[in-house]
Amino acid sequence: LAASALYYNAGYIDLNLSNGTRGRVTAEENTAWTLSYAARISKLHLGATYRFIRLALAETANATSSQGDFGALVLFPRPLALMSFGAAYQYMGPDIQFEEVGDPPPKTWRYGLAFRFPELSASKIDPEVDLEEFDMTLSMDMVHTLLEKSSPRIGAEFGLLPSYLNRFAIRLGWVFARDVESFTFGMGFKHNNLSLDYGFGKGKDVGSLQHLTLSILFL
Repeated sequence: LAASALYYNAGYIDLNLSNGTRGRVTAEENTAWTLSYAARISKLHLGATYRFIRLALAETANATSSQGDFGALVLFPRPLALMSFGAAYQYMGPDIQFEEVGDPPPKTWRYGLAFRFPELSASKIDPEVDLEEFDMTLSMDMVHTLLEKSSPRIGAEFGLLPSYLNRFAIRLGWVFARDVESFTFGMGFKHNNLSLDYGFGKGKDVGSLQHLTLSILFL
């Protein structure tokens, strides 16, 4: 069971309306609250999310929306126990309406494969290194968003287990066939029940995007 709150701010723009209104306003400001639940049935993991979103454009137009996601993760049996397959359908819900005409949410299919290499003992490679273990995961995904071109993605995560942290991860990725996304980079820190993750993405049309996540595990 998980709950989260997300906030997005697109920065400022100069507003110049036909009625003479001028000023500097926030271009777009969105907030979202989610409630999720997942369960495991043998090698199959199933999950669902309810999302409530509040959108604001140029501080003049507002809209709200309720959406749902469903997903599944399959862990393969031996000899493919290190491989997994995941799929999700996201943003199911009614049209998002600011005025009289609404637009559908960005309904999206995602599916992909991941391969997690066996963990290696760092001390066997170099007894003097301040690491207990390290691991690596490679992934390949395909994303189909409504009214957009399909977008393949690849990624890699390198996990380190230093003596002073539960885990430290470095992540690299690339998004194909999208003007607003291309190279991605991230890192994550986990200690006891706290996790901090940072992601950076860069595209030729929108510049850079940054994503910061703080997670707390209660059980």
